[in-house]
Amino acid sequence: MLFQTIAPEEDAAVIISIEQQHPQWTDLPMFNRQEFDLFVIYYDEAAKLLFINASRRTPAIYEEIARQYTAEDTANLSLSRVNRVLRDIDNQSFSTSE
Repeated sequence: MLFQTIAPEEDAAVIISIEQQHPQWTDLPMFNRQEFDLFVIYYDEAAKLLFINASRRTPAIYEEIARQYTAEDTANLSLSRVNRVLRDIDNQSFSTSE
């Protein structure tokens, strides 16, 4: 993990991870590469809703994050269902604590 910030008052976390990749066919460092990933996680405990936005989208990663943030079994909402709800939102308002 390269960076992590948790804002308990916002029920949110931001994580930036780095993965070092080394090809098996050489030991030369010039062929190594780094892969970065961003995770934004928000959990609304009262509504029992967990929002995960990740640059690496694999079911195993989402399931592991859900296990760490919730104490119960989770059900995924399909992207089409989420988009249908978002289409009906008018007059969005965004704020920052800065």
